[in-house]
Amino acid sequence: PVYKNGKVIHLIGAVVPTEPVEDNLAMTTHIKHELKSRLPEYMIPRKFEWMEQLPLTSNGKLDRKKIAEVVNG
Repeated sequence: PVYKNGKVIHLIGAVVPTEPVEDNLAMTTHIKHELKSRLPEYMIPRKFEWMEQLPLTSNGKLDRKKIAEVVNG
């Protein structure tokens, strides 16, 4: 999530494709379309960050801090 004044203003999704994607924009549009058919609007990420793999902590758990660093630049 992206915060402003302590509140979530929008979401950013991390995407790890299982196959090479030639057109990230087209795939992002497809993902958003699929999510819109299943989720309320406020739960749909505004932006997607494409990654080769999700970072893990030394315990093998998802490293949310590193994902936030990558997404927020």
